[in-house]
Order: sequence, then structure tokens, then C-alpha cells
Amino acid sequence: MQRLVVVFLLVVSAGAGCAGGSDTGAPGDPYGLSELEMPATDAEILVALERLPRQISGVPQRQGPDDVPAVLYGDRSSISAIPFPLERSAGESIAEDLAQFENEAGAVVDRRHLDPASDLVWLTGSFTDQSGGIVHLAVWGEPNGDWAFNVSAESPDLRDAIARAFAEALRAGD
Repeated sequence: MQRLVVVFLLVVSAGAGCAGGSDTGAPGDPYGLSELEMPATDAEILVALERLPRQISGVPQRQGPDDVPAVLYGDRSSISAIPFPLERSAGESIAEDLAQFENEAGAVVDRRHLDPASDLVWLTGSFTDQSGGIVHLAVWGEPNGDWAFNVSAESPDLRDAIARAFAEALRAGD
């Protein structure tokens, strides 16, 4: 779990700490991602990120850092691909990492689907960054995949718009 939180924090320039809240456990895939094949290689991920619109909800796109496959929207909103270690310890998975986030003190989980037998696991929620701002996030990936995808945004509407744009970018490649 620390890997995912660290990337959340790096991408949005946030520090440790989370806001209070509870898990509603609302069912349903909010972005239609479970119907799509997730990119599995560096090249596929870069192609999907390159297909993202230059502007989402009036917020212009900026280039992400070179060391993380990411696209930034404005100063504090982004989508990034998070590599999972190729050599996992027994039982370690994206589903388990997301479940650990659910248990972090103060994490707010809006919706989730963490069934490791499904094609896609995902979670939406929020936490408070180091400056006291709320970071709204969506994270998804194949339960035992090598990549997780993370949207961090200043508002739930921008988070949802970025995640939906990613789904559209994947559909455009089919």
C-alpha cells in the first residue's frame, strides 16, 4: 500500500495524512473500465496517455514527470500508471493494496470493487494532502496485474472526467 500512497503523494505533491470518512461500499463500475482491456506494457500505457484530450473540463494538459508515466491537468490533477513489482511476495496484489488504503486512518472511500476474482478492481475516495487540500482519487487495475492506474484531482468532477477520458482513450485504440 505504501507504494500507491507514495505515488499519490508524489503526483499531487502531497504529504502523509488523510481526511476522516467512511466506506459506503456502493457497487458498480463508475467509468466503464471493467469492459476494457487495460494497457499492460510501457508502450501501450504511453499510447493510451497520449490519446487523452489536451483539455478536460476546461483544464489544460501538462506533461508529467519523466520518471512516472503520467499526464497532468492543471497544477494538482493527474492520471498516472503505477508499476507493481514484477516479483511479488505470496498474496500481494493490487486488490490487497487497495484494501489496505481502505483501512488507512482517515481515508474516505466512496466506492470500491475489490473482488480479486474479477477482471478489474477499483476504488474511488479522497484524503487530505500536506497543505490541507482534499485530493480526490480513483485507482484501478487488474487484480494481479503489473500496473495500477491512478487519478488524483482537485474535485470529484475533475477526477471523474479524467477517468472517463482514459476509458475513451482505451476505446479509441480498439
